[in-house]
Amino acid sequence: MLLSALLGSSVSGIFSVNRRIASSDQFFRGSRMR
Repeated sequence: MLLSALLGSSVSGIFSVNRRIASSDQFFRGSRMR
């Protein structure tokens, strides 16, 4: 139970971090294009 909860929270955290990196990467690309 506790292990699965930890796994789920870590997976969701990784997904949120990936989303931040992707959004910031797109933003930097857009500024470069301009």
